[in-house]
Amino acid sequence: MILAVDTSTDVAGVALAEAETILAEISWRGRAAHSSLLLPAIERLLLTSGVTAAEIEQLAVAIGPGSFSGLRVGISAVKGLSMALDIPVAGIGTLDVMAWQVSPLSAAVLAVLPAGRGQVYAALYKGQGPEWHPAQPPQILSPDEAVSLADGALLAGEAADEVAGAAEQRGREPRIAPGAWNVRRPGFLAELGRLYFQSGQSDQRHQLEPLYLRRSAAEEKRAATQE
Repeated sequence: MILAVDTSTDVAGVALAEAETILAEISWRGRAAHSSLLLPAIERLLLTSGVTAAEIEQLAVAIGPGSFSGLRVGISAVKGLSMALDIPVAGIGTLDVMAWQVSPLSAAVLAVLPAGRGQVYAALYKGQGPEWHPAQPPQILSPDEAVSLADGALLAGEAADEVAGAAEQRGREPRIAPGAWNVRRPGFLAELGRLYFQSGQSDQRHQLEPLYLRRSAAEEKRAATQE
């Protein structure tokens, strides 16, 4: 039994899975509410599934990139659960989840999330099924730079429309994951967590850190005053 937690961005959610079966899944939108909604959502998830916390054997958490505050909420909660239940944690990249979700639609996917300041977080993935793999690591790009990285790949994620707009301005016809496919679901995080442990990889509880890619505004302000 694996519990998955994703509070990386405005889109957040929790899922509970047993082997390859998703038992329950709850998603919501609204970054400011993650801290107040997460634990009640986990409680509802367990109640809906008829599962007790003691039956959870593994945890998966989205580690970013994403919102500084959102990532801290999810990772802190999962670390606490891991210690309380003495169970292992798999930290999974948020862009990995988005790309894995839509990989049945395309053998090349550019997963993109809003990074603020007119930029996006982006990572390129190629292959399908067992051949699926990251082709470029997560990075911060302008939408125009993301268009060049995509090179015809399917766009997926909360910043897909923004990158598609930049592509159209360059006279290109972007491909975007359709409708509900383009909303990140925690069930796919649970699946990647299961595959992580199935491959024999180790518990990340003590090494678990958010993948920020950039310093927070407060850290940048402090650095500027010290220069």
